Amino acid sequence: MATDNPDILASLSRARTGKPKKVYEGPKKVSDKKKAELAAERKEREEGGDPGLAKWFPERRMEMIGKCFFCAGKTQKWDDDTYTCSIHHLFEKNDN
Repeated sequence: MATDNPDILASLSRARTGKPKKVYEGPKKVSDKKKAELAAERKEREEGGDPGLAKWFPERRMEMIGKCFFCAGKTQKWDDDTYTCSIHHLFEKNDN
C-alpha cells in the first residue's frame, strides 16, 4: 500500500524517528539562589573585607584585659585604631 500524500509521509517519518531520550543530570551541587548569595558575599568581602569580622573584633575587644595572655606584653585595648593588631598578635604565625 503506497501513498504519495506528503502529509502522511511526513507524519510516518516523524513516528519512526521517535522522541529524543531525556538525559538525567542529577541534582545541582549549589542552587542558583545560594550561588547568587555566595557571589554577593564574595564581592562584599573583596570590596570591604569580611562582614563577619566587623562584628567579631569589637566582641573580642570586650574580652581583652590589657595585657597579652602569652607574652604578658601591653595590648592596645583602648586605642581604637590599633586594637585589632593586638588581637592578631594572639594568632599562630605561619612560616609560609
